[in-house]
Amino acid sequence: MKKNKWYTKEEFYEAHVEHVLEPHKNMPMSDSSLAKITPTRELSESMLGEMIVNVDCENPKDINF
Repeated sequence: MKKNKWYTKEEFYEAHVEHVLEPHKNMPMSDSSLAKITPTRELSESMLGEMIVNVDCENPKDINF
């Protein structure tokens, strides 16, 4: 995931999956194990919603974590 980038739900989901799987990219892993650690779309959308809940889309400001 990149700093200072606005994500659509789809872009955020794809970036979230990539971010979560990055540490495991060189490990041999079964599809079932991979499925267990891959975030669901619902989880990603929930996380995105929590991060942007206080953003005024008409006048966006930086969010600090």
